[in-house]
Amino acid sequence: MARGKARTSARREPSRRIAWIVLSLAAVVLLALALRAGLGGSAEPGSVYASSPEAGSQAPDFVAEDVFGNRVSLSDFRGRPVVLWFMAAWCPSCIYASKIISEATSGYEDVVVIMVDLWSRDFLKELGILDKPGYPPPDTRQDLINFYKAFDREEWIPILDDGSITRLYKVRYIDTVFVIDREGNIVLGGGNVVTEDSLKRALAEAGAG
Repeated sequence: MARGKARTSARREPSRRIAWIVLSLAAVVLLALALRAGLGGSAEPGSVYASSPEAGSQAPDFVAEDVFGNRVSLSDFRGRPVVLWFMAAWCPSCIYASKIISEATSGYEDVVVIMVDLWSRDFLKELGILDKPGYPPPDTRQDLINFYKAFDREEWIPILDDGSITRLYKVRYIDTVFVIDREGNIVLGGGNVVTEDSLKRALAEAGAG
């Protein structure tokens, strides 16, 4: 019986990965369409969304407020590795991504995980797609709190972004992940689908442990 369960689990894992990739691509397309709509039809090179900060560059600092009213500044975490995750509470692939991030960071008490929900009313209004047919409604503070409370990682920091952090990091995709080392340098830039293995390698490079 145990052997049969192992085979079933092994078969399910690729299916889960495929499902996550499909959902991620759907989220990518949706946000890309939103950005195109908000930028007058294109995100050309030279626009604020042309390219995200790359590995090797200094992570842009920011000051924000989390959903519980606490002040959050990236520079406050200098000396600790940081995972900066741009997500949306409505996005199905973000549920799977949260599990990947949780598994990759488990056992590292010094790692800080900051969740930045980019699907806010302010950002959608800025893009000109607020209440526009075909797009999910904006995430609320309570939506993000509910998403955050759905998994047991109370130390993570949830922020409902007004668009400022998303613009600062030139994020174009939901489930964009940056890993920042103890000195504030980016070791994993946005732009790739993050796996548990790639995230663990980036955390090791960032000095987690």
